[in-house]
Amino acid sequence: MRFASWAVLILFLTSLQMTWFSVFHSEEAPDFLLMFILLHALDEGRGRGAVVGFLLGFLQDITTFSLFGFYSLTRALVGYVVGASRESVYRDRPLFFVVLVAIVTLVIKAMYLLVLHFLSGSAVDVAMVIANSLKCMLWNMACAVPLWLLYNFIREWLWRRSGRYY
Repeated sequence: MRFASWAVLILFLTSLQMTWFSVFHSEEAPDFLLMFILLHALDEGRGRGAVVGFLLGFLQDITTFSLFGFYSLTRALVGYVVGASRESVYRDRPLFFVVLVAIVTLVIKAMYLLVLHFLSGSAVDVAMVIANSLKCMLWNMACAVPLWLLYNFIREWLWRRSGRYY
């Protein structure tokens, strides 16, 4: 039941992320899968965080027309690093999660800019990348608390159904 619940949530988040442009007429969409990886890594630790990060990153790699492997690598690293620091952070606070989402979004966008610059060998329009990064960060921050609430609701529901400590 636990796996099925998380799979349904991931399917919902993936379809929401893929249809965001047509619903909200926006150039940038929130990265719901990244936020799920952050929540899962905070909840489960570095090993499972890295595995889920890699798998969801691979899903993003095969569904987007971007640098293949970038999402897999960065999401696995994010899952590992955030999962490793889970004991030293206030993971039960939504404000912490919003700040974490903002920082990770900007770091990943900066890495993407560096990779594009390195691979293209030419100048990348930094102003455009910064503007898109800020839009993506703001969308992620706006969606972070509702996703945090939904994730924690499902986690508590699964905990009550299993009758054991989560």
